[in-house]
Amino acid sequence: LHQMKKTFFFFLILLFLVDNLISQNSSVLASGDWYKISTNRDGIYKLDYSDLENLGVNMSNLTFNSVKLYGNGKGMLPELNSEFRYNDLIENAIKVYDQNTNGFFDQNDYILFFGHSPTVWRFNESTSLFNHEINLYSDYVYFFLTINNNTNGKRIYSKNIVGPSSRNITSFNSFDFYELEQENLISSGRQWFGERFNVQQEHVFNFSFPNLDVNYPINISSSFAARSLQNSVFNLNVNSMPIQSVLVNKISGAYATEYAKTSISTTNFNSSEHNLELKIQYSSSDNGAKGWLNYIELNSRRKLIMDADYLLFRDASLFARQFLLP
Repeated sequence: LHQMKKTFFFFLILLFLVDNLISQNSSVLASGDWYKISTNRDGIYKLDYSDLENLGVNMSNLTFNSVKLYGNGKGMLPELNSEFRYNDLIENAIKVYDQNTNGFFDQNDYILFFGHSPTVWRFNESTSLFNHEINLYSDYVYFFLTINNNTNGKRIYSKNIVGPSSRNITSFNSFDFYELEQENLISSGRQWFGERFNVQQEHVFNFSFPNLDVNYPINISSSFAARSLQNSVFNLNVNSMPIQSVLVNKISGAYATEYAKTSISTTNFNSSEHNLELKIQYSSSDNGAKGWLNYIELNSRRKLIMDADYLLFRDASLFARQFLLP
């Protein structure tokens, strides 16, 4: 009986693996013509008649229902095999604008879809802040367009909101970051750094938060590295106002030890201006010291005022669990 259970269990595993292989071998990309497009920031993207024509789509009698868009979102694939990932491309819903309402893609028609940035932002429940994660392997997110007359494509439809509102929101969480991946200190691993501080002891970075809600502080998180035989300090000033000094410990200098030390620090400050000039100054008593910026990350709140064609907003106080921003 015990042997039969082991055999049955092995058979179930084998069935699962075979089913998984079959599903992977029957990818949606296996047939039809496909057209690759890319996005590099979160927002609404437009594809009109000339865009599709330039991609190589045959526009003769092209019906709206046959247009389909596929893509699996943004960010890096998970490193752990135990984490969820799609085995194939999934179809995305798009909004179609058929000006003549004739069902065909004419000169004045277009489609809209929500494109992504390769950088993802995650809400940290313990800090109530948003943290970014850049994509180490790509500067773009890719989508795949195809024309399929066999089935209708997924579409975005309007939905009426039923019932009165339960909350009045006048401001929202806003965030921004700066991170430049240009130097790997030991020519190995995934850790890259940006601006170097040695001969040039100072760097300036500019951020903007239109309609800043001055009733809330701005949180700044910064990460640095330094190679110095003495302790190093990175001094941060916003609009000429000192806000933080970040200490980076000295290295030991012994053979086969760490090449550089790193430090991450966070603090809050208040600003009455929505344009922020961040000046970072580096100092060390070691004449041969070098410093590097890893990233700067800012969390603020802005007034809920429409100041562009579209506005992405969210309110962290409404979040009940950790999630990945759309």
